[in-house]
Amino acid sequence: MKTFKHSGDMGDIIYSLPTIRSLGGGILYLDINNSIADHFTKKYFDILRPLILSQPYIQEVQIWSGEPINHNLDLFRTNASGKQVDLSFFNLCEAHLDRFNLDKNLKDEQWLFVDFPLKYEEEFRTIIFARSARYHNNDFNWNTIVNEYGRSAFFVGIQSEYDDFIKQYNCKNIPFKETKDLLNLARYIAGSELFVGNQSCPYAIAEGMKKNTILEVCSYSPNCLFERPNARHHVYLK
Repeated sequence: MKTFKHSGDMGDIIYSLPTIRSLGGGILYLDINNSIADHFTKKYFDILRPLILSQPYIQEVQIWSGEPINHNLDLFRTNASGKQVDLSFFNLCEAHLDRFNLDKNLKDEQWLFVDFPLKYEEEFRTIIFARSARYHNNDFNWNTIVNEYGRSAFFVGIQSEYDDFIKQYNCKNIPFKETKDLLNLARYIAGSELFVGNQSCPYAIAEGMKKNTILEVCSYSPNCLFERPNARHHVYLK
């Protein structure tokens, strides 16, 4: 059975899944002790693990403790000569595929699957909003989004993100849905009609399932652009 290791953030790990899938799948080790994300602790490992483990090409997800591996997914941050590359303007999914000499078009296939979709308690709320504290674009007009979709929307992520969002856009009528882990979150995204958010872990999940999306593209690091008919970005400008 093949083994893989990654020390990236949760989004990086989700964007590596097409590469793992194309290489035959197996066991994924997460190196949380040397993660590039300071916040990626055992807590976040436990939040991420159920979603990754539920994928049909993943046999196990474990914290890396020095086990031998077949594929070091951290290589996506370097070129063939081992030199560090700036990934700010590269599609993160393509960066993984390209580093392992795989077809970059594999990013266009669905690579994330859930066992069953979930609906919000109020049936008319079929649209999901998500906005993390990082990776914003001041030219993206969230006020227009809220006016157009707010009555049918609910917010996912963490409480502080929700509090910031409703304060900034004066939309207390949009409820918050707390999810216990990323598999639970993915089930709600699977059951939605539209996902609107910035470059964040929830967006990576929506992209992996090829949901209808509107992306707030980060102005200084636009590395999550996927060109497909039902993925829109830079639509709502000031």
